[in-house]
Amino acid sequence: INWACSTRARSIATAPRLTLVIGDEPAAAAATALGFTAVPSSAFASKELFSLRERESRAAAAFGSWPHSGWNAMSIVAMSDLVQLGFHTLLSDADTAWRVDPRPWLEAAHSFTPCVSFVERARGRELAQSLAENSDGASQRHLKAAKQHRGRRGRRETRAGGTQMLPSIWRIEHRPWVLCAASHSRNEQLYPDLMMMDDWRWDTRGPGNSGFLYVRANCRTRWLVQLLVSGLHVQIKKGSDQEYWNRVLDSDEVRGISFALLPELEFLNGPLLLGRRTRWQAPPTELPRNWSVMHASWTASHHDKVGLLQKMGGWHLLPHVTINATASSCTSVGTA
Repeated sequence: INWACSTRARSIATAPRLTLVIGDEPAAAAATALGFTAVPSSAFASKELFSLRERESRAAAAFGSWPHSGWNAMSIVAMSDLVQLGFHTLLSDADTAWRVDPRPWLEAAHSFTPCVSFVERARGRELAQSLAENSDGASQRHLKAAKQHRGRRGRRETRAGGTQMLPSIWRIEHRPWVLCAASHSRNEQLYPDLMMMDDWRWDTRGPGNSGFLYVRANCRTRWLVQLLVSGLHVQIKKGSDQEYWNRVLDSDEVRGISFALLPELEFLNGPLLLGRRTRWQAPPTELPRNWSVMHASWTASHHDKVGLLQKMGGWHLLPHVTINATASSCTSVGTA
């Protein structure tokens, strides 16, 4: 409900384009009172789904545990239905807050380039600096050989303990299909099929964060969502919808899909909110206040999300209201 309150506080027009998939009756009633269309979880056979095993709680203490993966499975099915019907679809988790309506930005053309190109640019700058500092007549060939040696050493160091500027460089290079926001590029993509928040990781659960993702409806993404639904039992069993999304996007079968990471200073995610430096852009001296969307991810528990939302002015519920919120629980401005 806090997310719904954030759209109300910012006067973001959500109806009639926005549909909310809601589970229990109190939440559905609150969403309806706020002007949303509430689709009951029973439309996705939730009774049969949740009967598969005992529910741990309404909000499982451990992320990805049951019934969390069941709710995520329903969101993927709903997204698939909308994309198949020809609708561009945005999935925004309950722990997100909107300061401005992100949909006009997501629907417009923006320049994206392969993330690996940032690595090449960094290496080019380093090589140019080496050439400029060379004063003993060493040949460019020798300098290049030294640079390659440093590059190999850098990869080993990355595997061992990471690097400050571009973490897991060797993994970035093995995913040349991942796109990042850029001012201009010769190989630019203007309308990626799929965009996610940057989760600042290149392991099995990265690099995208599935808590905020946008899918354009076209022939490629219709096939993609059909593929996602056909393997949904894997996501339910595994628990993490984010890992499921990223592993599917990494497979050879979807190389025709263009996949981009959203600019992290406009679409704030947990790594940046919790003090890690920016990856692709110059690190700010303080967190930006003109963000569009924030996602309270990377927290140790659900309870910690409230403080993170409050920190950025994204908490829009009355004091001491954290569960069983209604439409009257909203505040007019975000609390920080």
